[in-house]
Formats: sequence, structure tokens, C-alpha cells
Amino acid sequence: MPEPPSDRVKIACIGPITAQTARDLGLRVDIIAQEYTTRGLVDAIVRSRTPIPA
Repeated sequence: MPEPPSDRVKIACIGPITAQTARDLGLRVDIIAQEYTTRGLVDAIVRSRTPIPA
């Protein structure tokens, strides 16, 4: 079995089923899209990288 990705790698999934499959394979899921589309996935990744104003 391959080594798990580094903690520096962020794993994004397009929805909860994909996220559960990734977890079942031993991956840590960091981002899950709320809208299960490519656009939703991109939006989730962008939101995760955008600082929250204080």
C-alpha cells in the first residue's frame, strides 16, 4: 500500500460519498463541496484558502 499523503497535502472531495470512500481508503479528507458539481468543488477549495476577516 502506498504511503499516505503529507500533512501539507489537502484532499478535496466533490461530495460526502466520495469523501467516505476516500476515508475508507485511509485518506484524511479536508474539504467537501456543499454543491456536488465541479463548480461547487472549486468554490469549496477557494473558500478553504480564503482568510476569514477578523
